[in-house]
Amino acid sequence: AGIVLTAALDRKFRPFSPQRADEIPRKAAENICREQKRQLRRGQMTEHFDSAQRFLNMQKKTEKETSKPHHYISSDGFDIYVGKNNTQNDKLTLKFANSSDIWFHTKKIHGSHVIIKLGKDKEVPEKTMTEAAALAAYFSKARESSRVPVDYTQIKNVKKPNGAKPGMVIYDSYNTIYVNPEIREGVREEQ
Repeated sequence: AGIVLTAALDRKFRPFSPQRADEIPRKAAENICREQKRQLRRGQMTEHFDSAQRFLNMQKKTEKETSKPHHYISSDGFDIYVGKNNTQNDKLTLKFANSSDIWFHTKKIHGSHVIIKLGKDKEVPEKTMTEAAALAAYFSKARESSRVPVDYTQIKNVKKPNGAKPGMVIYDSYNTIYVNPEIREGVREEQ
């Protein structure tokens, strides 16, 4: 038997299908999913429920990925951004940063991408460089270590290989600095 569900504005929807996911606003999908759960409990429905639930889970995942990176201000007043996950690392490094910004990452250790936004100032003080490197070490798997090697280079030297997983990049023309993982005194987090 065909099931007709009523959603917002008294519009009638056929049972949810993934092909229609982009046509249905989130609230309507939640209403459909709720109604389909009721019908499933009463034994009136057996198909389409899983696709509605997958759509809602996908929406939640998208919301998580659109969170903003950590934003710090160095003791010298420079903006420092730290990615929270692989997808955010990609966006931060490949879309947000300018070619002259400075990129940091722990050497051969999984961790966050860290960016110093240069703006009009092209000369970055050594203190800001060590603060950003310490953040890169702090937001990595080497958080509990000491003297962690952190590579840094300009964004123009960072590339993403074709077909690479999120967060995976290659880079050249870099320098390495050894720091202890910490959020240094004088560095403050912006909300």
